[in-house]
Amino acid sequence: MLKEVLQTLKMLKRINNPSQEVKDSMDFLEQSLKTKTKENLLDIMSIGDVMGYDELQNSLREMVNFLEKMKDRPN
Repeated sequence: MLKEVLQTLKMLKRINNPSQEVKDSMDFLEQSLKTKTKENLLDIMSIGDVMGYDELQNSLREMVNFLEKMKDRPN
């Protein structure tokens, strides 16, 4: 379902001069993504409790490095 939400949001963002309904839909989808992100962060905290925060921090550092590379790539 996440894939579909992301794809829909990408498509809506391509619309020139979006109507208020389209803007409202984009706002709703973006809020849904933020909520999902917060839920995932809570999961990560639970993983840290079990796995240990040093190991979790190393894993997250790798993810941040990956995201930085993704940000720098041409679209």
